[in-house]
Amino acid sequence: MRAVGILTLVLAAGACSGSRSAEVFVGSASSFAQVLEASQDSYGQYELKVLVGGSQLLVTQVLEGAPMDVIVTADWPAMEALVAADQVAAPPTLLGHNALVIAVERGNPLAIGSVRDLARPDVKLVLAAAEVPLGRYSAQVLDAAGVETRPVSLAGSATAVAGLLASGEADAGIVYETDAQVWGLTGISLPPEIDVIAEYYVAPITGAPNPEGGTALIEFLLSSDGRALLTRLGFAV
Repeated sequence: MRAVGILTLVLAAGACSGSRSAEVFVGSASSFAQVLEASQDSYGQYELKVLVGGSQLLVTQVLEGAPMDVIVTADWPAMEALVAADQVAAPPTLLGHNALVIAVERGNPLAIGSVRDLARPDVKLVLAAAEVPLGRYSAQVLDAAGVETRPVSLAGSATAVAGLLASGEADAGIVYETDAQVWGLTGISLPPEIDVIAEYYVAPITGAPNPEGGTALIEFLLSSDGRALLTRLGFAV
């Protein structure tokens, strides 16, 4: 079983460039990056530069002193670590929610229909690692269903799970509903008794290089326009 991680820098195109004060650096949970990329045209005031990765990796980056203005995490425990370390300049805010689904190759050639099918010996399963928000959510789902699995890979971010499925390196996994849509995967809804809803939090970082820009971004995400964007991309607000 191999571990897969991701931490990449996505430069979102914008009208502003040049001085550091015209840029806002955002640490984003990988499953939320599409929202920030889509925000640039509407937000416009600053150029967004988005550091994309698993929430746990982003928290480590902040704790190690990486210059960041805003962070978006895919669960509360990741954000709570920054609160405990006095690394947030204002109380975190709940941004929205995301559903979890079983994701399979389009067309579902192995006829996977439930969480119990993820334990089948003929199914190559990929899950997010335990320290990743998606990994914690997935463990809750599997525990509630009473299912023990043997994943072939443990991925370091939600996007990495979806990428392994899209590339054919695995047959099934548990992903966010929005990532299943982005990656062209077939999503199988979870029954209410084992369903888990992911929560996304945003906060400004203490000592941010551009606190005004970070505040402006948070205000946009929480505005009616920002919430409409989240809804359009599949998040619940």
